[in-house]
Amino acid sequence: MRARRLVGLEELLMTEPTGTLQGVKLVMWNTPPAKEVEFRPTIEATRRKLREAGLPDRYAEDIADTTAFRRAADQCRAPDIQSRCFKGADRELYVKIDKLTPENDSEGATLRQTNKGVWKHTICGPVRVRGYDNDTNDMLTLEYETAKTTYEYADIGRMLMQIITKEGLGIYSPRRAGGVYFVPTDDSCSTLIERLSQFCTSLDVRLLVYAIPDTDTQRHEIGDAIAAGISVDVAAHREAIEAYTVNTRPESLSNRRNLMAQTAQLLIRLSTYLNGHAVEFGRQLDELERALKSLEAEQAAHVPSGRRVLAGK
Repeated sequence: MRARRLVGLEELLMTEPTGTLQGVKLVMWNTPPAKEVEFRPTIEATRRKLREAGLPDRYAEDIADTTAFRRAADQCRAPDIQSRCFKGADRELYVKIDKLTPENDSEGATLRQTNKGVWKHTICGPVRVRGYDNDTNDMLTLEYETAKTTYEYADIGRMLMQIITKEGLGIYSPRRAGGVYFVPTDDSCSTLIERLSQFCTSLDVRLLVYAIPDTDTQRHEIGDAIAAGISVDVAAHREAIEAYTVNTRPESLSNRRNLMAQTAQLLIRLSTYLNGHAVEFGRQLDELERALKSLEAEQAAHVPSGRRVLAGK
């Protein structure tokens, strides 16, 4: 059988369609180049801009302490400065910062490392444990405080994906590298793209939205991309259920059933895009539900060893 050719992005955008698909868009975004970014967006400002765009501000999460520490260490790097994070014997996170100096003037000279200090991550920020370079200490401390209160643009990209997934019908890439996504919409989330566009503009992020030609090839492309996304969820359900035993807490089984119900609801809303894949996913979810019920029955019949029921107690 001849393999179906994947339509490239350029071909997709240059196609002159006789009609366009309704209820699904092609979405991507461009963030400012790092050299043009003078001020990273703060967490508080991002939350405010989410609210102004009619989006929940809960998606602007705090930066984890360890992430801020690693980012601060990265900011200390320079052509002649090496910064390396590592886990110590106490399993805590450290950074070692060295100055690199050529042994002589030749181009292939060996670089000599001069240690500027070692810092440990703590809940109060970086703590110097070795070295006396005060300038580096001040820089690392300042960058840590900045990293705790600001986002990198990669954080904004992940935030956009989370919003589209949680507030809409999901985001599905037609290629492994990502960066370009099919975004289905329906009446309940028809204004989501408009709100996202307003939010992105406020952060100097360009949200690019394109109509998709209504062709058989594009319908198959979209169906396969969405099916690949749903298959990840179904596989996660299967892996979890296969790991359950009669000793698994009933709450875990109940939580899994709730997650499966969310997948089933999404499947129903996306069925028109799936080109027949929906039936197979429905069958798999039914199979997993039967496995859950079987396990619950085993738990109900299971009497833990060593337990005795005493008469009159």
